[in-house]
Amino acid sequence: MEQDVTPSRKTLFLRLSIVLFFSELAHGMLLYGIIPDLVTKRFPEHGLKLFGILPVKEEVAGLCLAAYTLAELLAKLAAGHWVDRRGPDAPLRTGLIVSLITVPLILLSRVPEVMLLAAFVHGIGASPVWPAVITSWTRGRSAQERGEIMGQILTGWMAGLGLGVIMGKFLVALTGRAELVATFAPVGMWVVALGAALWTGERLGYPAHHGSDEEQEANRGKGIPPELRVMGIGLFVQNLAFGLLILPFNFLAEQHLGLNPAQVGLVFLLGGVPAVALLSLMGKLTDRWGQRHSVIGALLVVAPLIVAGPFLKYIPVNPWVLLALMVPGLLVAGVAYAVLLPAWHALALGRIPELQRGRSLALLMSLEMAALAVGHALGTPLYTKISFAAPFVIAGVTFGVLALIYSLGYVLPRESHEDVHGEPHLAT
Repeated sequence: MEQDVTPSRKTLFLRLSIVLFFSELAHGMLLYGIIPDLVTKRFPEHGLKLFGILPVKEEVAGLCLAAYTLAELLAKLAAGHWVDRRGPDAPLRTGLIVSLITVPLILLSRVPEVMLLAAFVHGIGASPVWPAVITSWTRGRSAQERGEIMGQILTGWMAGLGLGVIMGKFLVALTGRAELVATFAPVGMWVVALGAALWTGERLGYPAHHGSDEEQEANRGKGIPPELRVMGIGLFVQNLAFGLLILPFNFLAEQHLGLNPAQVGLVFLLGGVPAVALLSLMGKLTDRWGQRHSVIGALLVVAPLIVAGPFLKYIPVNPWVLLALMVPGLLVAGVAYAVLLPAWHALALGRIPELQRGRSLALLMSLEMAALAVGHALGTPLYTKISFAAPFVIAGVTFGVLALIYSLGYVLPRESHEDVHGEPHLAT
């Protein structure tokens, strides 16, 4: 008889939290905290031939992020199917190993084509992480816990990603040598995540062929729920708008607002701390307030703040005073983000049968990655070729229009259908 090695809920939560936090810490440090500084120092302003194209140096960073997100997009659905068929352990461990071995290629290469290829393979390695973590932690949990569950999962993601960006910025600022910092720090983070995934003797929540054969076959034949397909449209637009902001914000802060890398790290800290600290609480509260109303309210709050951001350059004060003026807006945006993320994902989770979660969530994540890839590719050209304010105005207006569409009853489903796929609680 096979030994029962399914972990308790507390042990499972600890392992999944370590995996998600440290893998995202490494991603934030590498992709958003170090690569922008790394490529702008390593490559010249003009004359760099990349596959026959002649970009300026900032665009190399955008293309690295686009290559990473495009690879996640292409691999995510297959990774989710792998998780559904075999359980989360093997996909998660394989993905973390691939991520780990591609880091030196990204960090040490002085050939942009090699950096892009390594970033692409790195994205393939990252593709199983989210389907594995979410299917493990949501299996057997009740419908009334969805917002809280997604808040817990997203806390690990955002805490790791945000802290990674901050650590990357501060370390580069302190040492002045992006290559030296980047070579070792992200590698160590992935080693910790892989160690938690390889925890001896325990599976991540369920065995390889979970559920009866009849149950698996019945769920395998079901298509994506129609409401979920429509939600995918809103998800794509939201993430495209968000992707427009990521690199332009770095460049705006340093080139137009006069902030140094350490101050930019502080900006991420001020916006990220309330978001991370409140994700679990806000996820629980959105279960009571209603996820749909929470999404609409959060979008209406962040839209004007994003539009106003680039125009801070016209305030004639020194960078530290300007940073102080930004604090209230950063705190409000962080709280709004803590409401938006768990509420939206809880709505989606309510429309996915349990044995389809790996592939269905992977499909939604593929849409997220596709949108981010498009946003990364478009954000920097909008910033450099049209106006420094263009990506921020476009993103803010997009969020406002989405909130209006959602409030009129389109795209975002009504909450009366939320508990269709509710399941009983797991025993601890």
